[in-house]
Formats: sequence, C-alpha cells, structure tokens
Amino acid sequence: MSYLFNNFKEDMQLDEQYIIINADNATYAGTGVNMAGYQGVVFIMQARQGEAATWSIKVQQDTASTFASAADLAGTSVNITVGTDSNGFGFVEVLNPGETWLRPVLTAPNVGTATGLACCSIRYGKDRRPETNSDGEFHYAPAEGTA
Repeated sequence: MSYLFNNFKEDMQLDEQYIIINADNATYAGTGVNMAGYQGVVFIMQARQGEAATWSIKVQQDTASTFASAADLAGTSVNITVGTDSNGFGFVEVLNPGETWLRPVLTAPNVGTATGLACCSIRYGKDRRPETNSDGEFHYAPAEGTA
C-alpha cells in the first residue's frame, strides 16, 4: 500500500489539537481525531522556549469521541526538551490504531514561568479522496509576486 500523496490539502487532514498560552504543571488533552477511513495520524507538539524543562506527550485511544474510557497506547510517550533559548519540538505517529478515536495528551512540567505550547494533528491514508480541507490553500508552481 502506498503512502505517497500529491498535496496536504487533498490527501491529508490537518487539525488543531490545542493551543495553551500559559502551560505549567498540568496535563492537557487534545480534542482528538476520528480515525475512521484513515490509516495513520501524527501529533506534532511545540513548546516555547523559556526555562529548561522536559515535557512529555503520549497518545490515548477510545471507541467514543468523549474519551470517557481512554487508554494510553503502549510505547507512545515521547519526552520533549525545552531550553532557555531553544523551543521544544516533538511528535508521535500512530499507524493502524486499534480503536476509532485518538488524542494527544501532553504533560507540562512545573516551571517558574508558564509558557506557550501548541499541538496539531495530521491524518493521512484516507480511503476516499480528495480530502475536504477548508483551513488552507493549495498552489501548484506559483509565480513570484504579491502573496
């Protein structure tokens, strides 16, 4: 099975999971994604520089969008290092999940000054195309000029 794609707009679904302005000493769960009809998803997280600390992201699954009985997926926990002058970046990818709904869960360390973090997801391998993305645009070989 091929995982090649022509472009994000038609072949993948991008979704915001969370944007936290002042993350500190808490656990943040994403809104989640419905994996029906998709082969995989990658959750991408960024944390703003400020204080040297280690953050962690993991993935949970459930049969329902409420995540009332969410369970961690084994081995999906990834540590993300943030420095005083370097942003933190990390991702977790899941291919062929066992249940329909997946979400990222981020644990923020106890830091002296809260910082910003964001997470998005990209689902791919949809069984029917084109995807209907309304959050962006696709441009093929654009000419230089005013954007």
